[in-house]
Amino acid sequence: MAGEKHGPNRLRNYLAIHDTIMHQFLGKGFVSSEDLSFSDLGNGVFLLEGTIQCLDGFRIAVSKRLHIVGGSLNRFPS
Repeated sequence: MAGEKHGPNRLRNYLAIHDTIMHQFLGKGFVSSEDLSFSDLGNGVFLLEGTIQCLDGFRIAVSKRLHIVGGSLNRFPS
């Protein structure tokens, strides 16, 4: 993991941080809308996918795979 900005994190924490940051961007007006969603692909792999609409018509297409590296793989946190 040399050179990576962040190390492993609990999925529940990752989701909470993601929601907090997106709400901050929406609240400050930098992001006007987003349709990001998480999908459980099975075998400890999750997909974050969708679009973020920003100021001045900028649009960010997101497709990010998250891999569970340890712990229980029972289900996606609610």
